[in-house]
Amino acid sequence: MIVTCLRCGHEDNVADESQPFEDAIFRCSECGAFMAYGELVPRMVVNTEGDRWVTVSFDDVTYKLPRVLADALSMNLQSVANPGRR
Repeated sequence: MIVTCLRCGHEDNVADESQPFEDAIFRCSECGAFMAYGELVPRMVVNTEGDRWVTVSFDDVTYKLPRVLADALSMNLQSVANPGRR
């Protein structure tokens, strides 16, 4: 199956044809973009900034969060992504 990157337009030949594009997760071998379930996933970068801050960037939009808030956010994301897992 040929998958076309939604960011750069590069075409990849994907060996696993058992899942349609809308039901799978792919990564472009050219630009590294992720596509999940037929949609482009924003680029996310997480960095620490000293002892008190964490910066989170989504497609070049950066948020500066205190570590306490970043920790609470990560716990909320975990509870949604992996319900029932602690």
